[in-house]
Amino acid sequence: MVNSGRWWDKNIAQRDDVIRIDVGTYNPLLGESYTEMAARSRSMHKSQGFGVPLSRGHTFEYLSLVAGEPADKDIFDGIDITWGRTGHPEIAGRIDKIIAAFDPRQPAASVPALVELYRAIGQVEDDFWRQRKLAETEELILACSGLFSAAWAADYTVVPGERLGFDIELVNRSAIPVKVLAAHIAGSDTTLNLTLKENNKQLTKWALTVPPDQPFSNPYWLQKPGTLGMYRVDDLQMIGRPENPPAFTLDLDLEINGLHLTHHLPLVYRWTDRVNGEMHRPVAVTPPVFLNLSSPVYIFKNNEPRQVKLAVKAVSDRVAGKVRLQVPQGWQVNPVEVPLTLKEKGQNSNLVFTVIPKGSSSGKIRAVMETDGRAYSLSLQTIAYNHIPYQLIMPPAEARVENLDIKLAVQRVGYVMGAGDRVPEALRQMGLEVVMLDKEDINAAKLATIDVLVFGIRAANTLPWLKEKKPDILAYMKQGGTVIMQYNTGRRLNWQDFAPYELRFTGRSADSRVADENAPVTILQPGHPLMNYPNKISPADFRGWVQERGLYFPAGWNERYTAILSSHDPGEEPKDGGLLVAPYGKGYFIYTGYSWFRELPAGVPGAYRIFANLLSYGRGARVGKTGKGRN
Repeated sequence: MVNSGRWWDKNIAQRDDVIRIDVGTYNPLLGESYTEMAARSRSMHKSQGFGVPLSRGHTFEYLSLVAGEPADKDIFDGIDITWGRTGHPEIAGRIDKIIAAFDPRQPAASVPALVELYRAIGQVEDDFWRQRKLAETEELILACSGLFSAAWAADYTVVPGERLGFDIELVNRSAIPVKVLAAHIAGSDTTLNLTLKENNKQLTKWALTVPPDQPFSNPYWLQKPGTLGMYRVDDLQMIGRPENPPAFTLDLDLEINGLHLTHHLPLVYRWTDRVNGEMHRPVAVTPPVFLNLSSPVYIFKNNEPRQVKLAVKAVSDRVAGKVRLQVPQGWQVNPVEVPLTLKEKGQNSNLVFTVIPKGSSSGKIRAVMETDGRAYSLSLQTIAYNHIPYQLIMPPAEARVENLDIKLAVQRVGYVMGAGDRVPEALRQMGLEVVMLDKEDINAAKLATIDVLVFGIRAANTLPWLKEKKPDILAYMKQGGTVIMQYNTGRRLNWQDFAPYELRFTGRSADSRVADENAPVTILQPGHPLMNYPNKISPADFRGWVQERGLYFPAGWNERYTAILSSHDPGEEPKDGGLLVAPYGKGYFIYTGYSWFRELPAGVPGAYRIFANLLSYGRGARVGKTGKGRN
């Protein structure tokens, strides 16, 4: 069944071919309605500014049947969700008795009955349900028994072939008899025969040797190159997992109240943070060395050489070898290789290579270190937030390179950051000096020192002071300055806060974006300076774009604006508001919804050439007339 969309079908409640579900019901165990929970989830979409108020009361969604037997009043009509589907309906009676007798003050009192339930479920013939329900019942037995168990590793990274020590911590926090018979990890076994006394901590030290062929702990969806919009995962059973299985799992053979269980513990690193207290992170298997280039993209202008910086980090003691850069055919690099020795784990070294482009206009550079007879070429990215587990990402140590034929008529760019983007770094790649500006910098004296003023994405949505500084911005344009405003979301956006002339926005993003990155782009004004100076723009400059063409295009505009480009997704009407330019005094105002914040950091050549023209507008050829506007 699919959601039929009360948002776009206002008469759906009168249809008799849909199932109505109240998603606004109240959950007394959680103490909130599901719509309250949904609103808090929606408000976590902070990068897009999608905060919403909490909602309570009846809220109906409507589902339509796509395939299968039709339902009458409930989506589970005709589906047996009882224990009868396993052939053992009597198990339901056991569960009801356990629930009725459960005492939250003495959860261990339920363990004997749960053990008997475990044995009864073991008689279920259906393998799927037997294994699934045994695992769930095992979790209940362990939870009610109050058993604490953990395997604490001595470090959070380890290299194949190395030895890693760890502690096994066990505490039986109830009177239920618990024995630990044996332990197994990474092909090693040991007999323990420990009887856990009530509330006494048992600490056992052990170590494992990482197999030489142990795979690195890169997220499973990133282990092989994917295709456009799709990861490649060969093991279909992995799909849907939020993270990798543990690199190492300690299996404990337990006896709880006479029942033999195998308890699986992930090997975890534990440390103490001075603010957050005890913290955990998974153990990761890594190469002995990481190589991080300083940028994912390097832009070369007109065959000019440039420096490429490389950070090398040891993840093992005594890493020695040679480091080199692989460059496109015909390009040169100096030095060809660098001998390097890193004596201790965690030691870093920063190297600098000079790359000279020649021949091919694009390609990749790759950093490689050869040590102990093997070549390593992985970089390291750490994802660390309080609300998700720590993750190490190990992408190839490579960067995209573009040798562009590009011209500029400006040198110093003032940039006002909005919601956050990487456009300033891309502008510096072009050889421009970028000056980051804030509210205090928007004044005549400061603006007189820059050649062009650029506002980052969603600046008008996120900078409450923009309206206050509009007179200074208008004065800058009036004296001959060019102002470029990148996209803003249309909801609650007032053009009078930032633009010299009217712009009209729709509230629906679907009506104002071009989502297909390969959608055709029409140059509406081929003779306009924006398409000719200082770089001649052609359809080739719209090839190789990523993710989308643009978003939140204005739906209407004042007649002083000239629309330069038009694009649209298949089957939709043309959208002409993605690049608008208007004169103001001796200067110009440019509003653009095209996704420069995606294309420039991705190294799209045409995006650099077009944006160079936007930056240079007003410094060379000028337009002599305005457009007709759009109502």
